[in-house]
Amino acid sequence: MPIYGFDEESAGRIGHTVRLVESSRTGKRELGVGNARSGAAAGVRCMLGAIGTAAWSKESSSTITVYSGEPGSEVTAGTVAAYNYFADISTSTNTARWVSVSNNGYGWLLIAAECD
Repeated sequence: MPIYGFDEESAGRIGHTVRLVESSRTGKRELGVGNARSGAAAGVRCMLGAIGTAAWSKESSSTITVYSGEPGSEVTAGTVAAYNYFADISTSTNTARWVSVSNNGYGWLLIAAECD
């Protein structure tokens, strides 16, 4: 007779799946932000974010403030840690810069950044 069991990681994955299914039944959607969730919620493909004036080196992570809402009426929705695979972003002499981040199922990735 086979014996079935699962470890703490498996229990977490099952719990995450149940919460995702239950939230879709109620129509409630999450952005998939913060440290508790590294994956995107169902339907989240790309998010608008902002970085400060500091440089962001290629092949490093940074905390991104993400926004929701209509263009011109954006409101802060949380933060995500995103990884920059593509290019060094220099310091800004002006203000914070808009970025776009996307989730590949394993984490948030920088896909575009506003230039000075």
